[in-house]
Amino acid sequence: MKKALMTAHVAYAIEMFNIPNIRLLQSMGYEVQVACNFDDRSSLSDEKVAALKDKLTAMGVKYHNIPFQRNPLKPQNLKAFFALKKLIDSEKFSLIHCHTPVGGILTRLAAAKCRKSGTKVIYTAHGFHFFKGAPLVNRVIYFTAEWLCSFFTDTLITINKEDFESAETKLHAKKVCYVPGVGVDTERFGGTQGKREALLNEIAADEDSVILLGVGELSARKNHGVSIRALAELKNSKVHLVIAGTGEKEEEFRTLAKKLSIENQVHLLGFRTDIAELMKSADVFIFPSLQEGLPVALMEAMACSLPCVCSEIRGNVDLIDEETGIICDKTDVTAFKQAIEKLLADRELRCSMSAKALERSKKYDIKIIEEYMKEIYSD
Repeated sequence: MKKALMTAHVAYAIEMFNIPNIRLLQSMGYEVQVACNFDDRSSLSDEKVAALKDKLTAMGVKYHNIPFQRNPLKPQNLKAFFALKKLIDSEKFSLIHCHTPVGGILTRLAAAKCRKSGTKVIYTAHGFHFFKGAPLVNRVIYFTAEWLCSFFTDTLITINKEDFESAETKLHAKKVCYVPGVGVDTERFGGTQGKREALLNEIAADEDSVILLGVGELSARKNHGVSIRALAELKNSKVHLVIAGTGEKEEEFRTLAKKLSIENQVHLLGFRTDIAELMKSADVFIFPSLQEGLPVALMEAMACSLPCVCSEIRGNVDLIDEETGIICDKTDVTAFKQAIEKLLADRELRCSMSAKALERSKKYDIKIIEEYMKEIYSD
């Protein structure tokens, strides 16, 4: 049986983005193996990692713990490279599909020799780190690494228009493809019933309250501080900001809310498995992220018919326009506040954006993405 290897720096990337790809490869006759750093707890808890391992085992997928490090300059990545190269050389994979910057870099270098024997190497860029406006260090280190590794790439998959243009004009993969993200199950999200009353009870809010929803880790990159400050500028006690996610900035955000005297209106819910229900219970989705590839959370909000207020960055602007939401400068708190006010004051506008967001989300349905990937795997 022909073999395929799926790699990524962290287990989260396997769990969130690649279970459908693994199932697709299996349906195409591949024995699939996975390699990632299962010990990195930056995104998944011990329980979630254990559950992922159980899921992979139940699927008949053999997994390998490779000590990838997020920082490409960490010396431990040398150990990861040799461990991965040993695996690739011994298993004789027909196809290798790699993800995440460090996982993608090390995998392509480790697979350079086997490509000469016919192994096909695919890399999905979930958002180049040398995007427009990125820090100079990103543009130097990550662009150089991606440029070098592109010579060892058979198919480079990009998921937004900016990255597709960069890959076509600046990199050297044999083939560059555009795939509109990792997909969203529009039937599941669109068909989910909200639990607004339960959510209002959970946050101790009145029945006539307005719920702004944010989703994403509590990190600098997700920029939730802008949402908190915009809420403070609204000066409306009926509006509540609910954020689902965990991260190192949790205490900082709680302190900020208290400093702005809106601690009773900001609700950090932690890790949640009921994102669809939360989205169906909210009034507006707010997404001020600083950096994205093609954000799954934003696609899910669209599939739940939520009008969106988001930052004007790569990925977001691929999904949202004036028909489906309002785009603001990523650091402009007042612009976010005014966008929220505009939506709350105009029910007709909210309804129009909700309907058009739902319709737009169907372009990113998981079944459509599967057809893209099937063609790439078969090529």
